[in-house]
Amino acid sequence: MLVVFYSETGNVAEFVEKTGLESLEVISGSETTDEKFVVVVPTTGDGDVPDAILDFLEAHADQVVGVAASGNMGWEDTYCFAADVISEQYNVPTLLKFEDEGTDEDTATFKEAVAAL
Repeated sequence: MLVVFYSETGNVAEFVEKTGLESLEVISGSETTDEKFVVVVPTTGDGDVPDAILDFLEAHADQVVGVAASGNMGWEDTYCFAADVISEQYNVPTLLKFEDEGTDEDTATFKEAVAAL
């Protein structure tokens, strides 16, 4: 399963790299794929989904099958809120919410969730 990701500070990129799964980094939102994918994103601002991911998902709405998000627990109410937004908008499950670049346990949990799709 392809992992599509956006990484603003490097945390999400580091997490995705640790999974060892095939991946596609979204930078502009104009990237393309013909594969089904899970998306991994940071939560920015007040719980916002990065614009490049919104653009990418708009063009690939029928291909997304799950979402995971990175966040910082210090933001309490908006912790990993980007996953909630994408999950609701595209009717896909939230596979994982993790802090910063995630732990080894987070990586294992994510890989199991992806394998189960």
